[in-house]
Amino acid sequence: MGALMWVEVLDRHGDVAARYRFDDIARWPVRVGRAPDNDIVLDDPHVAPHHAVIGMDRDGHLYAEDQDSINGLVNDRTRQREARIDFSRNPMMRLGKTRIRVRDGREDVAAEKPLASDSRAGAAALVLTLVLFGLSMLDLWMGFTGDAASTHFVLPVMMVALLVLLWTSAWALVSRIFAGQTLYTRHLVVALAVAVGGVIFNELREWLSYAMALPVLEEKDIVSFWLMLAIACYWHLRVMAVRAMRLAMTLVTIALAAVVGLQWVTMNETRKWTGQQATLGTLKPPAFRLARPVAADDFLSRTNGIKDELDAVRKKEPGQSGFGRDSDDDN
Repeated sequence: MGALMWVEVLDRHGDVAARYRFDDIARWPVRVGRAPDNDIVLDDPHVAPHHAVIGMDRDGHLYAEDQDSINGLVNDRTRQREARIDFSRNPMMRLGKTRIRVRDGREDVAAEKPLASDSRAGAAALVLTLVLFGLSMLDLWMGFTGDAASTHFVLPVMMVALLVLLWTSAWALVSRIFAGQTLYTRHLVVALAVAVGGVIFNELREWLSYAMALPVLEEKDIVSFWLMLAIACYWHLRVMAVRAMRLAMTLVTIALAAVVGLQWVTMNETRKWTGQQATLGTLKPPAFRLARPVAADDFLSRTNGIKDELDAVRKKEPGQSGFGRDSDDDN
């Protein structure tokens, strides 16, 4: 029949720790267990001496069958214990704490992947570096209203470059430890791309805040920065080809939620004791202002109302409820 079967024992990272080939169907089913007389011997104390057999049924489907073991066979996809597992639906199973993958020699395999070109990654890194440099210089130039020394432009750009290099080096070290390759150029491309995206996003946020007269977009935005870092972590993990991507991004999401929550609590506590800080916001050309200006009478009536509240608070004894921090404490 020309039948061929591969049985792969996987480690905890999902890599193949051992591979067994069986092409003599007359010797099937293949015996799996901890005893040395098995065809596949597993060094796992949670595996029975004769735990399971793997074979092929009359329809040509590979299967595994439990041999009355205590821990049984666990379908790796459903996490359910089963007496018999059909590998045509899912090639993975667990015996004790050992993961096994059974592959049919007749199955089709994906085409080979082309080797990644470092020259393309290097060219992309160069282009992104020039774009980041240009955007940073433009942002600094638009932020100055008078004459500025060269250090006002050089130092911020050097700081951005240093942060990008430190971030890239850290991920290259992590990649070397866990993936066996530094992949520095690819990690640099990811870092530069996220940095460019962050600069563009920050500029759009400033322009929108000014155009719509919504300074809250800048003052209370505590999510965008950490979200950019989460996106960067995702692409760095993709570069490393992490198998447990769902678990890794779950941990990143939990860390993101914790940091954002902590920053939000800190900001609210600071506002409770110091009050709402008055900020002018980023100034842009008046022609880009889309929000309707506030009439002078409305503006003066609001300031008069605030003045009356402050005058009333000044006349109260300490500890009485009123405007500002005391009222917040009483509430």
